[in-house]
Amino acid sequence: MTSKIMEFGAIRFNALQRYIGNISVNTLNSVLKALDRVSNIP
Repeated sequence: MTSKIMEFGAIRFNALQRYIGNISVNTLNSVLKALDRVSNIP
């Protein structure tokens, strides 16, 4: 799934949440913050 998401480039939070499916706002926010700390997300 990650490689598919990366094909989109910049994507809004709500669009990402809809694409992933069953994920809470808090969980997605936590995951994105963790990814931001360990990688180079624009």
